[in-house]
Amino acid sequence: MRYIKLFLSAFLLLLLIQTANAQRFEVGGGFGVMNYKGDLAPSVNVIHSRPSANLLLRYNFNPYLSWRNSLVFGFLTAEDRNSSDPYLKRRNFTFTGGTVGLHSMIEYHFFDLWENRKFLNFSPFISAGLAFNSFNSKLKYGSDDRRNEEFAVSIPLGIGIRKALDLNWSIGLELITYKTFTDNVDGLGEIENATKFQKGNPNDNDTVYHFGVTISYRFVDIKCPKPIADRYR
Repeated sequence: MRYIKLFLSAFLLLLLIQTANAQRFEVGGGFGVMNYKGDLAPSVNVIHSRPSANLLLRYNFNPYLSWRNSLVFGFLTAEDRNSSDPYLKRRNFTFTGGTVGLHSMIEYHFFDLWENRKFLNFSPFISAGLAFNSFNSKLKYGSDDRRNEEFAVSIPLGIGIRKALDLNWSIGLELITYKTFTDNVDGLGEIENATKFQKGNPNDNDTVYHFGVTISYRFVDIKCPKPIADRYR
């Protein structure tokens, strides 16, 4: 809960900072799915996909370069029994949890989204930045379970495509990979008295994936035409 308040306060502060120049500013949100790769899922399994949502603020430095800040919420899960590895099936651990985070990224669009009529106002983009997340997990192993809260920093790397619907609205599709600096998103690293076969690999940090849709509104400063008499002065 303390991280939710902290991230929300930081997000509101960024809102105040970025709206200082409204005509370069966008606000929006999105939804999608999150997935996890770690000790309970050595590879991505679509069965483990869970819902996610976000609020976003975007500041456009120019038609190609943007600074995006997002408040992200999502759910995560993984089960050993869904693995193709016989050892993991026998171990039969399960984790469920959720995350909230503040993500700050730089986006580069290859085309001018609002003027690129040749490509029907589409533009692919890439993104990278820094993310701060609080992960809450419940790990079930045998007849026991353990709850854990983990704060983690990660490096988000993303690709996507956006389309301008009109002068103000745009829609996007994106895939973001979060390379975390922790091996404890699933709480497996906190098990006491675990055998070496039950523990995870501390040298292999967890990864979180997000795939989703975003929609945003751009504030545009529309200038009224001058009176005819003033045009010739």
